Amino acid sequence: MFRQRCRVLKVLLIVVFVATVFLHFIFLPTVNGGYNDECFLPEGKRHILRTMVQNISMAFDKFGVQYWLDYGTLLGAYRLGDILPHDHDADISFLLSSDPSKAFQELAKSGIAAAGIKARFKNVVVDFVPWRVEYTKTRGIGKVVLHKAYPVEVLEKDNIVTRYHHKLQSFPQSWVLPPKRVNFHGVSVSVPNSPARVLAHRYPYTFGAFGVQFPYKWKCWVPCSLRKGNTC
Repeated sequence: MFRQRCRVLKVLLIVVFVATVFLHFIFLPTVNGGYNDECFLPEGKRHILRTMVQNISMAFDKFGVQYWLDYGTLLGAYRLGDILPHDHDADISFLLSSDPSKAFQELAKSGIAAAGIKARFKNVVVDFVPWRVEYTKTRGIGKVVLHKAYPVEVLEKDNIVTRYHHKLQSFPQSWVLPPKRVNFHGVSVSVPNSPARVLAHRYPYTFGAFGVQFPYKWKCWVPCSLRKGNTC
């Protein structure tokens, strides 16, 4: 009996070890580009991100692009009215039916290079997430949903895990449109009309179930004495 329990424990330890290696070295760095970054953003980079979000929002407003802050940027706007201190980039979603080209030209005047699904200033990036409106039926009841609509050339560069994750990304349009306005560090920006529902959908456990802050960077969880870093 004792030997059998030891074998079971050994198998469990091996499974935990393999799962930890997979999560730490493959899965989490893939789904979160900032996983290996320092825990907190340098204040200079945070300022640039904040300014980029503000300028992009104003340009989108000016040229009628239907957009909203999303993912960690929405979480920061919801909790702080600002960029989260431990974020690494910014995310702004928009409807695929909108044409952001004139807004991109406007942004170029302030030095922000925006094209496709990225905006760049120096070494800082804002991701644009396009969404397509779809009409579906469930048990005979029609509903309107938003479905993530990355271009094929973008999806082809992603691995199978990320591509599968993108395909699952959809939610009711009524959670977002019509959007509402919030103050983002002194600038009025667009967010979903039901930000809590969108955030619970994005982060079902950390935000939805438990309501806790959970930085997706391993260095936020490891004491400085066990690692080397600029913020230690």
